[in-house]
Amino acid sequence: MINTEEILSKVHKGFSLSEIIITCFVMAIIMLSISEFSWNVFAFSSKNSKVLEMTDQSRIFTERVTSQMLMASYIFPPGLEIYLSTDSSSFAINTEDSIAFLVEDGSSGDYIFYSFFISGDEFYEFRAKYPYTWVENTNPVSDFTYSYGVLSLLGTDVVASESTLSYSLNYENGITDKVLLGTIAAVDTTSINALIKSIEWDIKISKLNDKTMTIKGVSRNVPRYIQQSS
Repeated sequence: MINTEEILSKVHKGFSLSEIIITCFVMAIIMLSISEFSWNVFAFSSKNSKVLEMTDQSRIFTERVTSQMLMASYIFPPGLEIYLSTDSSSFAINTEDSIAFLVEDGSSGDYIFYSFFISGDEFYEFRAKYPYTWVENTNPVSDFTYSYGVLSLLGTDVVASESTLSYSLNYENGITDKVLLGTIAAVDTTSINALIKSIEWDIKISKLNDKTMTIKGVSRNVPRYIQQSS
């Protein structure tokens, strides 16, 4: 005869301590596995989001630099120090690692000064507030040391120490136009009489797995050149 009281007694006793410990241990392993999987998914998603964000940012300021340089009438050669100021900040740039150029203002016939430069880990565009008057047959380098204007932040996470800038002359350093006349021989990119046609700027972005982004800017309005004194 079945002893129902004994069965009911065992049922009411529940799990033993060892069974509870084993169950908790198994559940902990399962929860840790789920947690690690969730964290990996989150980290992968976050990393991809940052890469996409930085790629989009890089595309924006690459397009900005190339489109502005396309209109340049004069690109300052490397090695020049220029002071820039706004209502709230000031910068000293050198065209060894920053680009500076003049764009003709169609409405007045004068020129607007532009610069793109890195400060800290940030990439900026500067636009002069007032036009520059380029006197016929003169070199802008000789009297351009300061500009006041407006600053725009275009990008972040730039590694300045690992970014490099190079310049190229226009063909034979010049073809005459309405402002500059004559010819100059034996001029290289570091000369004050250099007529720069294009730049190549390798910029390292830290959040893109330390990859380098290359900006190639070419002017359609240079060449120009300066009459050599006799």
